[in-house]
Amino acid sequence: MAKKAKTETAKDEGFDSDSHGEEYKVTLDPESEEKLGTIADEFLEISEAYTKKMEELDREFTKLKEPVFEKRDAILAKTEGAWLNVFMNHAILRQLISSEDQKLFKYVKTFKASVAPEESSPKEVYTVTFGFKENPYFTNKVLTKKIREAEDEESDPDEDRMETVESTKIDWKKGMDYTKPKKSGNGKRKHDEPEFGRHLISWFDMDEDPDMFDSLMESFATEIYPGAIELLKEEYTFDDDSDDEVLDDMDDDE
Repeated sequence: MAKKAKTETAKDEGFDSDSHGEEYKVTLDPESEEKLGTIADEFLEISEAYTKKMEELDREFTKLKEPVFEKRDAILAKTEGAWLNVFMNHAILRQLISSEDQKLFKYVKTFKASVAPEESSPKEVYTVTFGFKENPYFTNKVLTKKIREAEDEESDPDEDRMETVESTKIDWKKGMDYTKPKKSGNGKRKHDEPEFGRHLISWFDMDEDPDMFDSLMESFATEIYPGAIELLKEEYTFDDDSDDEVLDDMDDDE
């Protein structure tokens, strides 16, 4: 009853309870408007100083982490399949690694991922580097991929579009390029085809990366590389005979 009385009072005072979204503008006197503008500038200066300080701290702590990462990486380099274990225990990455990729990634000896601003602009560059032992697939010892935010004036400013800056061309050994399309006699998908239409390693041959790989670059730099020890502890076990089982499990879920 009290609520009703309050509503009636509001109507009596000239308020329209059905009028929503009407603009209401406060008119400031010139002096107050100038002072508030000065205060807003002060807030902006503080925010810019904060951002600059955080960038300096980030660079400082990145340098402190590097020798620690190097000690960790030296141990993983001596452990066969260590990086494959790390990759397969990451919830997103393992969905993009095909059964053929798993066989290849057993030969990854070193891995590094980073993100840093370009020297000439504030745009960030993501870099991943895979170092391989001698393997039956290709002759490359190192594969590197770099991407950055695209400089496209016609693109939507609210959408981040990435472009490849550098990507190593894979020198496949004869008959070992498993990224080439293959079909069985009946035209159906063979089990050496990836569930998502491409093998992860084929990413190195792409000039324009699918959105999921753009997101993956960030995961490489901010989750997978710095969190390798934690991911390794999940103790993923690679099984040479698991190829068909991996894809069969995916097919059962469809």
